[in-house]
Amino acid sequence: MKKEAFFALLKEKLNVIEESELQDILDEYEQHISMKMIDENVSEEEAIEGFGDIDELTAEILQAYHVRVQDNRKKKQEILEKRKKLFSDAKKQVSHIFEKKEKESAKEGTEEVKRKSTVSFGEKWSKFCRKLKNGIGTFCVGCCKVVAFCIKWLWQLFCLFLLLLAGCGSCFLLFLFGTSLVLLLQNYPMWGILIVCMGMTFSFLAVTTALVRYMKGEKKSSWAWLKKGTPAMVLSMVFFGGALLSGIGTGIGFLEFSKFTYGGEISLQKEGELRTGQAIVEVPLEGVKTIDVQNIQGENQNLVKEFTWDDSIPMGQICYEIQSTSEGMAFRADFTSHVETEPQYITESTADLAETPNPERNLDVYFYSYERSGLRTFLLLKDVFLADLKNRELHDYKTELNIKSARILVNPAMKDLVRLY
Repeated sequence: MKKEAFFALLKEKLNVIEESELQDILDEYEQHISMKMIDENVSEEEAIEGFGDIDELTAEILQAYHVRVQDNRKKKQEILEKRKKLFSDAKKQVSHIFEKKEKESAKEGTEEVKRKSTVSFGEKWSKFCRKLKNGIGTFCVGCCKVVAFCIKWLWQLFCLFLLLLAGCGSCFLLFLFGTSLVLLLQNYPMWGILIVCMGMTFSFLAVTTALVRYMKGEKKSSWAWLKKGTPAMVLSMVFFGGALLSGIGTGIGFLEFSKFTYGGEISLQKEGELRTGQAIVEVPLEGVKTIDVQNIQGENQNLVKEFTWDDSIPMGQICYEIQSTSEGMAFRADFTSHVETEPQYITESTADLAETPNPERNLDVYFYSYERSGLRTFLLLKDVFLADLKNRELHDYKTELNIKSARILVNPAMKDLVRLY
């Protein structure tokens, strides 16, 4: 029974007592209940149950006033006349009742101790199981808190990574937007790329702002920044507007690309004065069976129809003589050696040609051209490509050697060794 219900019953059953005296009795009981709850560590209901039956309790209080329950109304006037003396006696009686109840509680506590001393094994086992269950539950709750803490920090790190990624992406897209704007002013077809960069910049900036607001709002409560409605709506509109602009820019870029045409092949080699160059290779003759000499490859395949026999060429040398108008080109010749009679094909380089067990070897002589400077070709390609972009026309860009004529000079004494292929 709660205190409110207990005091309501006391007031109802002790209504024959003066209001001031009745209030003193109720205050005494309230103090006793509070002390009992603190000293004995019991609940409010348990402290009130210690008073026993409510009717017996009120009868004892009324008896202290020499009042009979049956004649309450008849002797009300008499009680009122002797209220001072009776009130003093009633207080003593209430104190006596409290002492009696406390003795009964102490006796019950002693009996409880005796009962606990004779607890059976089953009760002890049940108590142990309850403690074990509570311990396991506490451990599981602790584990869940640790896991939740780790997940929270992992989420924070992931959001921070996304924030850095979105911020860097925004800066890079702003850079591309500026570059596209400058190229557009130079008459390059960059409208599509410019609009795509603009749209993606808006979207990335919206994502970056949203992540910053979320990271700041997380300190107070998750998604607190979304409660203000207007910023979230604005960021959403900026994000989806940027996505729409990117789509429009992609379509415009496709239309610009569809207008490009193919202009055929174009050589990056600048035409200069006609000049003659030579590439000489010296080959070993000892133990060589045949020497296969590669033909000059040019716009017209196999420019050299036959060898040019020249006594001035020393034995063991093969000379490529080229007439070309290409600038910045150099020529070179080299050879490789292999043995056809061995089960495994063996090759040897020019630098470290070694003697082989089989004296009959075959040599492959080849000719090639190379550029003295790759930067020169890159700059030539840059100029041609940018001009093609403005004209919306693309070519096949070649760097082949522009050969006007060519000869392969060989000593006549090597006729039986050399052959053209």
